[in-house]
Amino acid sequence: MGSLRDVVHVTGRVELDMNGFPEKIIDVTDIRPLDLRPFWLEVVETPEGTIALAEPVEVTPVFEDQQVTFEIPELNLVSSGATRDEAVQELYSDIIWLWKEYGMAADDELSTDARALKNRLRQMIREAALR
Repeated sequence: MGSLRDVVHVTGRVELDMNGFPEKIIDVTDIRPLDLRPFWLEVVETPEGTIALAEPVEVTPVFEDQQVTFEIPELNLVSSGATRDEAVQELYSDIIWLWKEYGMAADDELSTDARALKNRLRQMIREAALR
């Protein structure tokens, strides 16, 4: 674990003072460093299948509203979770969903904006093997 000066993610219940401000955390079930290091997204693996990107995409998490959030602006994609691991799984699930809904759709079923998203997906994804 990092230094006590590092930002940590604490899972538990917060008791508020009479003014409604956090006073203390009770029933703590987990304390871990908050990992906001960027990572390179190259392969997406879920129970629904695997997607390999043509070029790795750097994804940098942020912590806001008590959630770890990842954003891929070129796909208009924002995924979040209570922990980094949950946010990564949500990101993977969202990418699979985008591929199924847009990447595999017939052009005549899509609006102009949706076709543009489909084209970006097809440029970014080298291979998709879905179950």
